[in-house]
Amino acid sequence: MTTLLKNFGLLGLYVFLAVCSGPAAARFVSVDPVPANTDNGADFNRYKYANDNPYKFTDPDGRSFTFGGDFIFTAKAVVSLVDVATTDPVLGDRLRTMSASPLEHRINPIGQDQPREAVNPADPRASATQINDGDTASNGKGSATVTWWDPDHHTTAPGADPASGTPNGQMAHDVFGHVYDADRGKDDSTVNPKTGVPRREERAMDMERRYLKGKAEQDKPIPIDPKKKS
Repeated sequence: MTTLLKNFGLLGLYVFLAVCSGPAAARFVSVDPVPANTDNGADFNRYKYANDNPYKFTDPDGRSFTFGGDFIFTAKAVVSLVDVATTDPVLGDRLRTMSASPLEHRINPIGQDQPREAVNPADPRASATQINDGDTASNGKGSATVTWWDPDHHTTAPGADPASGTPNGQMAHDVFGHVYDADRGKDDSTVNPKTGVPRREERAMDMERRYLKGKAEQDKPIPIDPKKKS
């Protein structure tokens, strides 16, 4: 499923984010912005999206985020990604970097193909991310990720900040933290001896703090000057 941005009626073309479509020809008329994968001959057809099977696969903008679940889940996940990205320039840059990556990063509903080791026993509905390395990674390169996320759940996991436990806070932590680091090859599982916290968690929590600070700034009421006439 894609998001319609512009309709060029005279040309019979529709622009879906990074994708341009020609319905009369029943084909896309702009190439997929993600480079062809040399390990998969089918990907050399740069005019083919979602493996030519939109009933089974989603290709939200021709780039590298894919989504499980139904259309409603996909829409909520896309809105959350955008909401988080627009609170802070660093978060916005991270989303652009991940979206342009040749690696696949998938966001699934909680429980969909979720292995037991990726479930938080203290809060099974809390978001979680699994990083696949080497031969199991998307395109056989670097690291690909799967994030499980619940758009309607505020995590109650022990130690979780109530403010960052919102669905958007969890998205900031897992996708803008863990997924970005995996995409850039910066995932670091070592423990910071000063804090006793894994460095990957510290980096992810920093993304949460950026989101929360930016959201607080956005939510500030605009001061009204009582002397100013409307």
